Amino acid sequence: MKLIAIAGGTATGKSLFAQYLSNKLRGSLIIPLDSYYFDKPNGITFEEWDVDTPTVFDFAYLQSNIKELRSGKPTEIPEFDFLSNRRAKFKNKVYPAKYILIDGIYSLLNDKLRYLIDYSIFLESPLDVLLARRILKDIKENKRTLNPVLDRYFKFIKPAYYKYVEPTKRYANEIIVNDFNTDLETLADEFIKKRFGNQNDLEQK
Repeated sequence: MKLIAIAGGTATGKSLFAQYLSNKLRGSLIIPLDSYYFDKPNGITFEEWDVDTPTVFDFAYLQSNIKELRSGKPTEIPEFDFLSNRRAKFKNKVYPAKYILIDGIYSLLNDKLRYLIDYSIFLESPLDVLLARRILKDIKENKRTLNPVLDRYFKFIKPAYYKYVEPTKRYANEIIVNDFNTDLETLADEFIKKRFGNQNDLEQK
């Protein structure tokens, strides 16, 4: 079993890159760090809730799931309900896989989690590109208006990136700059060839 971490700031293409890797690797499982949010605290609105600080993630739960999978056992990973901003009552049962892809901004922050990781990638984008992607995503997918998106970006996302996320790139085996017209699928192919070549333990589909 190989554990591959895909880290980087918001809207840098982590989930897309993880999906490209998963599509090309036989026997892979993606575990999103976003599944491990703690519940939103009572008494605050979503606009007041800082979901970009490391303390909102249950790293101990994630580590427990990873250890169970590595021991050859199935495990149940949480599901976060972004409508209620609470953990869903049901969990997703997953089984040991040849390759586990951890997708999330803080995939390289926690030292106990880093100890379990075999390979790691950090994705980064120019801030103007990142902000444009974030605005488009929040308006189109999350049905938010421009001003709240900008408020959250400057209040929470940008400070957290410089304080917590960017420093973790020193732990990455690969740093990928995802510019406006970067071909992430090609870069996923190159990562596989560079890191694993024709080894039998990481075969392409």
